Amino acid sequence: MVFGKKDLVGKIDMSLCYNVDTFTQKILIKLMVKSEDSQFWWVAGQFLYNKFIGYGRPAIAVRFEQMNADNAYNNKDVTYNRASIFLNYFIKGYSAWLAVGVDQVWYTNGAEDYLLTKGKQRNMTDFSTYFQFRF
Repeated sequence: MVFGKKDLVGKIDMSLCYNVDTFTQKILIKLMVKSEDSQFWWVAGQFLYNKFIGYGRPAIAVRFEQMNADNAYNNKDVTYNRASIFLNYFIKGYSAWLAVGVDQVWYTNGAEDYLLTKGKQRNMTDFSTYFQFRF
């Protein structure tokens, strides 16, 4: 969805995705069939300031995503979460673009247990800089 007109101060872009997969797994002991679900979803949005500051237009973008798999590790659900926030600066439309942002990833339930048994961290933070130029 895109909202906004040329004469407005800003434009908002939003997107949403949700996906569920069910797979069947055979348990050899009793040859019974058990279904497990896996879900993945994300929501993202951006606010573009529709006035030039210097050579381009600034924007702020946010995103949250989550993946969940039932009974994936030691009969516990595995959950992955990710949150991001970026400051974007668009020059000449989308032909040139600079971005600076941060991603926070954290694992819970069975994923956390697995990482801790392997001596790994259950969360991490990444800082990113991105440049894109199209000719």
